[in-house]
Amino acid sequence: MTAPKKPRRWPRRLAFALVVTGLGALVAVNAKGTDEAVLDEALITKVKKSDLVLEVIETGKIAPREKVDIKSKVSGQVLEVLVVEGQAVKKGQLLLRLDPVDYEREVARADAELAQAKQAHAFAVQALARRQAALAERAVAEADVEQAHNDAELRAAAVRIAEVEVSAAKDRLRACNVTSPLSGTIIQRGVEAGEVVTAGVQATVEGKPLLTVADLSTLLVKSELNQIDVGRVALGQSVKLTLDALPGQTFTATVSKIAPAAVRAAARDAAVFPIEATVGAAVAAVAAAPVAAAPVAAAPVAAEPQADKATAAATNAPPAAPAEPQADKATAASTNTPSAAPAATTAGIKSGMTADVRILVETRPAVLLVPIEAVVKEEGKSRVNKVVVDEHGKKKGEKIEVTVGKSNDREMEVLVGLKEGDELVVDPGSAKDNEANL
Repeated sequence: MTAPKKPRRWPRRLAFALVVTGLGALVAVNAKGTDEAVLDEALITKVKKSDLVLEVIETGKIAPREKVDIKSKVSGQVLEVLVVEGQAVKKGQLLLRLDPVDYEREVARADAELAQAKQAHAFAVQALARRQAALAERAVAEADVEQAHNDAELRAAAVRIAEVEVSAAKDRLRACNVTSPLSGTIIQRGVEAGEVVTAGVQATVEGKPLLTVADLSTLLVKSELNQIDVGRVALGQSVKLTLDALPGQTFTATVSKIAPAAVRAAARDAAVFPIEATVGAAVAAVAAAPVAAAPVAAAPVAAEPQADKATAAATNAPPAAPAEPQADKATAASTNTPSAAPAATTAGIKSGMTADVRILVETRPAVLLVPIEAVVKEEGKSRVNKVVVDEHGKKKGEKIEVTVGKSNDREMEVLVGLKEGDELVVDPGSAKDNEANL
């Protein structure tokens, strides 16, 4: 009997070996493709040498240099209002009139009381003279003379009191004509003819001024800095302003006031330092004259306008003869520009607008700069992903350690590890940590 033949196993083994070999080759090809992945050119940036502009960035609000809420010193009915909102006025100009009838009566009464006091004083002086003459002849007692002398003194005091009453009554009558305390522009009108107004102290409690006058010839931008940023700011530093209301325009200003102590901010639970910057000229072409090239506190300074000048006349001095800054003023507004620059203007800026404030702290000239996103902090060290070429001529990223210096919100200074023209791969941060776990 013939034994059965054993099944041949080598075809299966050969097939299995071929499958394993194919899978290994596929894995190797995929690994090679990963190593030689082409870098995204959109993520590659070059190290450049340029000026690093260090700034303090905050928001602020435009405000007039001087603003006065006008309230009446006396109560009464408004006869007429002589100004409207937006009208330019001069110091001492009549703004509104109150009905003066009651105060004219007070003046007349005070005049009559003064005349009566003077008559009584004159009679007392004559009586004193007669008694002194009688005393010389021993016709009256010395006590009578003393009494007459005392009566004359009292009458003289009554005359002085009556004179004060006349002066006060005339002051109240003059207060019926409300005048402007400064040259400026009417920015708010809160009263109409026929209304009855109260005296200033009561009006202050009610919080309703009759009129508001502001000196718009010089505008300020008011901002609040934290305790870290305020230590980097000094009087005279240059400020760059941009306003949402005026897109495409850039304005300059000069830091003119820094609060000596912190105050509690109303909108946030933190202590802040209020600062003010005087708004100056508009920059027609920022690219042609970048702020980075300007040294700190290099903005020209112009004398502040006098309080008795009309708002409409608040213009800059000619380039050939710029106004000298006044010695008794704090750092003045940078309203003059060099002769080659465009004329200074704040056209379009209005009180109450919000501005983005960039205060120039320092300019570091000709340093190596990289985008701030290109530097990664790992284990206390700064690293960048530098583009290198391998032996096959392919570009790839290689992490190297660098020494960095100062930075602003866009760029960082590199001190050691790179040179101008080196290429870096900017890895966008992963959004994994920000994804919601559903």
